Amino acid sequence: MAPPEHNENATRSLIIVNSIELARQSAEQVGRLFPDWTVEIEQGSKYKASGFADVYVHANGFIMHQLTVL
Repeated sequence: MAPPEHNENATRSLIIVNSIELARQSAEQVGRLFPDWTVEIEQGSKYKASGFADVYVHANGFIMHQLTVL
């Protein structure tokens, strides 16, 4: 998948979900669809991303709660 034309440096993605189970499922699905990409899960102190992945899946119920309140 090529980066957007307006920003050739955009080569990473962030997926935000509201539970660790959804984070695991999302990471697994991305890995199946794009086996050459690296995928990491981030969730507070339990899972820490290295900062070098192609796709980050962030599990944070608080952020999702705040978005639904807005």
